[in-house]
Amino acid sequence: VSMLLEQTGRGSDIKVKPMFDGDHMWYKVNDCRMVVVPVKANGTWATYLWDFQKKRIIVLDPVLMGTTASNIKMHHEGIVTILHEFLITCMEIYVPGFNTEAHGYDVWEKDYSINAGQPCNRDKSALFALHYGRYFNGQEVIFQLNE
Repeated sequence: VSMLLEQTGRGSDIKVKPMFDGDHMWYKVNDCRMVVVPVKANGTWATYLWDFQKKRIIVLDPVLMGTTASNIKMHHEGIVTILHEFLITCMEIYVPGFNTEAHGYDVWEKDYSINAGQPCNRDKSALFALHYGRYFNGQEVIFQLNE
């Protein structure tokens, strides 16, 4: 996230291209249902997921899990907006035939999940955020960690 906030290239950076294109890729990015992004935001870690099948952005914040969706939205909406624009720009640059018009921010549903997984304290947010990304099935975290 910090790279995006400081960057003006909007997707053409040498650090970004290998995430979407290259000989090391054994799959096609446009075949992926979900893009999972662990993000350090506001001093703790969360997981953002772009579900391309349902056009839904899911925010899983282990520290704020169990609070209100409006609270989670308040903490993450600005970053989600920037990352969405950047992700769609990268898809346009690196994925042949990707239709950016069908993926405007307003078209996507936003889900600031409050009950998808177990909450944790700030010190364990990185571990929980990575776990959420690995075990989220599109609705919930299927294997729970306990603090």
